[in-house]
Amino acid sequence: MLPTSFHDVTVLLEVGASTWQRILDAAGENERLKGQPFTHDGLWKSLATDAPAAGSDLLDALEVLHELGTDGGRDLIQQAAEDQQVDLQSSDDEPSREFAARVWIQSLIEKVVVSLVVTAALCLAKALVDHVATLPGLSIHAGTRVIVKPLVDLLVETRD
Repeated sequence: MLPTSFHDVTVLLEVGASTWQRILDAAGENERLKGQPFTHDGLWKSLATDAPAAGSDLLDALEVLHELGTDGGRDLIQQAAEDQQVDLQSSDDEPSREFAARVWIQSLIEKVVVSLVVTAALCLAKALVDHVATLPGLSIHAGTRVIVKPLVDLLVETRD
């Protein structure tokens, strides 16, 4: 069953058909739509009736779109990328959900560097949500470097 936190259909609609096709291809879910042309409705029905497996790339993509496909999430991704000196070639003209989707796809292609950026941004987003009440006066921009840089350094050390 698809986690209820991913039941916001608006998120699916805010990502274009060509981007969804690239996500499905990158996630190895080419057969998800069973040969039918892509539609957002068809994707939603597929996700609702045949949820991606826990730990699958598609479930990971949905998490990135929901957690980081906002203006605040975009800021977290960009700050994490800046901390790791990764150029994501972002443009203000690119909508936040499309940006998050592109970065997720890029993270599969450029495994280590960009996936660390996505992981760090997701961890920061969760930490901020979990601890916002206990961190008075902490802004995302002020706290990002403090939290993300040591986290990514730890992830790099762990992978070695």
